[in-house]
Amino acid sequence: SKKPDVYDDWGNKKFNGVMDHIEFKDATFSINKRKILNKLNFKFERNKINVIIGKSGSGKTTLVDLVTGLTELENGQLKIDNFNIKDFSKSSYLNSIGYVDQNPFLFNDTIINNIKWGSKSNISKNKIYKLTKELKIHDLINNLPNGYNSSVGDFGNSLSGGERQRIAIARTLINDPKILILDEATSQLDSKSQKIVMSFLKKIKKDTTIIMVTHRKETLEIADKVLEIN
Repeated sequence: SKKPDVYDDWGNKKFNGVMDHIEFKDATFSINKRKILNKLNFKFERNKINVIIGKSGSGKTTLVDLVTGLTELENGQLKIDNFNIKDFSKSSYLNSIGYVDQNPFLFNDTIINNIKWGSKSNISKNKIYKLTKELKIHDLINNLPNGYNSSVGDFGNSLSGGERQRIAIARTLINDPKILILDEATSQLDSKSQKIVMSFLKKIKKDTTIIMVTHRKETLEIADKVLEIN
């Protein structure tokens, strides 16, 4: 019931997607006086698969939190094309981001409702089927006793980790995000499923800006640009 004391200093410019790049300029960020980023200069480019690698605790997820606008830089700038991130309206920017991490949450509901959950508009079944076919889970779902109306169980425990992950990826992509962030999102996939997802990412990179946090060497094979946090 208490209003937050934080002043929302975002602008009112509508975010229509990344035209060329997301850029960190002299970016500095610390946690408990420990410097995570120190005058970082780097561009995540549109139409490319941008990969962030580094040891656990090095600051990979912190970098992602900065891109999403959930965390602010201590010093420096985060720009999208020629605009500061804060020039945009917060809602239009955040609603343009698709995010999947390594532990996706599925509700104890049907597969189709889990895929449609959080969608901004009425999603047609044809669009869902097209996406699940690309991710090679359409036939697997149809072979379940109730097909797309099958329950995934508590936390999705009636499915394998790889199946849960691909459903979570489908749920994110159904909204056609302008920025797609995958934070260790392929960590639970076997090599076959990993190749399916990697192949699909190569197809969609022409329409979105993809940022991947990973420790898997296989992912580096499709990377167009790599940032190592050391």
